[in-house]
Amino acid sequence: MRAYPEYKDSGVEWLGEIPSHWNKVKLKYLCKIQTGNKDTVNANLDGIYDFFIRSKKVERINTVVAN
Repeated sequence: MRAYPEYKDSGVEWLGEIPSHWNKVKLKYLCKIQTGNKDTVNANLDGIYDFFIRSKKVERINTVVAN
């Protein structure tokens, strides 16, 4: 990947620097993310999407719900 000509501090420690022409926007202003009604019983080892539940382990799943 080619580097951008200028960078600036993102203000987010784990993110570091971002291209200077980028704006930092909270995700909640771009989309709505909410929990669904799926649980670990719906996990699929070969799933194509990351599936986050209330644990440190990331499961996989094949379906998403978009509103």
